[in-house]
Amino acid sequence: MESECPSKCRVAAQRSLDYLEYAQLPSKARADIVLLKATAMLCEACGAVYVKGSAGTVFVHRIPTPGR
Repeated sequence: MESECPSKCRVAAQRSLDYLEYAQLPSKARADIVLLKATAMLCEACGAVYVKGSAGTVFVHRIPTPGR
């Protein structure tokens, strides 16, 4: 599955959300990730948490990033 930030960040690293970051999300965001049944991704530039599936990219939440 190709990663693409919903905010269209081009140079930032896109990676899987780790367990500690997942635990910081509000319960609704965690529930949305579970319902979408896909890996949650994090854009390290803007802090967007999103899931990308066959239907497209779904923005879930934004977490604070250093310098932002």
